Amino acid sequence: RAFAITAQCSSHLGFGLDSPRWKKRMPTKNEPHQPITLAKTNIIEIDGQSVDVPVNVMFQLFPYPRVVIESERLPNIVLQKERFNISLRNGAQLDAMCLSRDLSTGGGSLIPARQPVDVLDEGIPLRSVQFSILNFPVFYGTQARYIDDEFHSTRPPHTTLEASDWCIEITEVPNTGDFVRTLKRDRGYGITYNGIITRTDGADFSSEKVETLLEALRMFLSFVRGNYCSLALVEGKDQDEKPSWVRWGAHYVESWNSRQSWFRRMRGGDILSELFPEFFTLFESRNEWKETITRAVDWYVQSNESATHVGIILTQVALERLAYQVLGRARKEGRERTGEFIAKALRQSNLDPNIPQSCKELLKFPNWAHGPHAIVEVRNDLVHPKANLGNISQYVHHEAWNLGQWYIEMILLNILGYQGKYINRLSGWDERDQAIQRVPWAQECKES
Repeated sequence: RAFAITAQCSSHLGFGLDSPRWKKRMPTKNEPHQPITLAKTNIIEIDGQSVDVPVNVMFQLFPYPRVVIESERLPNIVLQKERFNISLRNGAQLDAMCLSRDLSTGGGSLIPARQPVDVLDEGIPLRSVQFSILNFPVFYGTQARYIDDEFHSTRPPHTTLEASDWCIEITEVPNTGDFVRTLKRDRGYGITYNGIITRTDGADFSSEKVETLLEALRMFLSFVRGNYCSLALVEGKDQDEKPSWVRWGAHYVESWNSRQSWFRRMRGGDILSELFPEFFTLFESRNEWKETITRAVDWYVQSNESATHVGIILTQVALERLAYQVLGRARKEGRERTGEFIAKALRQSNLDPNIPQSCKELLKFPNWAHGPHAIVEVRNDLVHPKANLGNISQYVHHEAWNLGQWYIEMILLNILGYQGKYINRLSGWDERDQAIQRVPWAQECKES
């Protein structure tokens, strides 16, 4: 079984406290915007040229998450090329670029050319992988449990996800509640959860095997949040609890803000543990589901973050891809309009394609047969210069976009077999009574 998460924020950072190759500072408090030291080491080689440059490798959270290699003196060679390969004394090798350099002092900063980047992989079987989650919102559930430290007992949000013999334990880091206001005010970045991955039978595993799980978890959390999420500070440990696989950096993550999402945070821990197993099953399948889910979630999240007129285009693309997968076929060229193709996928997903009564602006167009037809017409009006809708209002755009995003959420939740309650964006997007509804296809059942 998985080990309990320690209460210390980022207790798994860097390359092991007992390793003589690595020196680092452990943060004692989780704070927004504050950089985290990953390693203090030296650059010993740049493009094959021997050097000896002390550096401090930082994971910065401001102005956005990224790895920065800082030094009080950088050799001139870093100014002569756009990209170059560096070797660190701790064994890491990576392509880098010069971020900044002070010509008067010689100091400056480098960044890896791509992030995240694996900086240690000894090929040793792993017993566990620790990681942190950036900017995932606070949730609650029945799995929360008390954690004791030397001062007091706390009960941070906690959930366990089990899928295909994997066990993922996720626990909110201390002090998250104290700095959420700062994150909201500054639209900043912070580590809000720590996690640990093990096999349910306690067996070892390779870094290649766990990479698929980490990618699935990142996409799943992004779908849940309605924004891009990212995992950071990834560190795999062997049976002796020594780091043998380390990844620096993070994928793109959206700053802290309020986006519309179906996720009901008051039962969030239970929802996460219920849905992730099926999500991962589809994600690791050999058919086209992995690509479909990845693209659909990507377009859904980008649509959530974009201006409405851009979001409508992305939403329709996501719906077409999901329809292709749900129906098991492509659209019949010349004989099947896009709107009807999507409508058939909605019916297959136990959803009514008719325009909901809450979409009052869309209902003003009597020639639109159903919701997908309305979305396609609005999208065509934006894209094609000969569209004939006239000067339609921004409210029509918003309703078409919002309805399309709701369709994406419902199709995916139906695919995952969800039967519970969610926040219906067509009725509002706060956790209010009128917005919390059971999914349309759910059987009547008792839920506390």
